[in-house]
Amino acid sequence: MQHGRKAEQAETQRLKREVKRLEEEVEILRKAAAFFAKGIA
Repeated sequence: MQHGRKAEQAETQRLKREVKRLEEEVEILRKAAAFFAKGIA
């Protein structure tokens, strides 16, 4: 049953990387939105 644990850990690592990437994208979009909002105002 050790194999399932390994797959679980790999999946967790993958998800953590994905979350990190998405957080970075959100940060970029926030900055872009703030930038454009300033431009419009």
